[in-house]
Amino acid sequence: MQNIVLPNVPESILASLRERALRHGVSIEQEAMNCLGQALGESHSSTQEVDRVLAAVDQFRESLGELYLTEEELQQAKQEGRP
Repeated sequence: MQNIVLPNVPESILASLRERALRHGVSIEQEAMNCLGQALGESHSSTQEVDRVLAAVDQFRESLGELYLTEEELQQAKQEGRP
């Protein structure tokens, strides 16, 4: 893989990149790659984002434990309505 150097990056752009990287839980370099990929229409960056979101959803579901209702419990709740 090739490397590129971007001299004289404006501080405002660098700050935005840092913020996005922190929000997405990736390095500044990875976030820059994702931004370039999106700008150029590369699918790998969006695939990585989908994978990240799905992993977060799976983690959230696991944190909930067993919250599933049986069909009977669901029908009873429907009949009772909201409190």
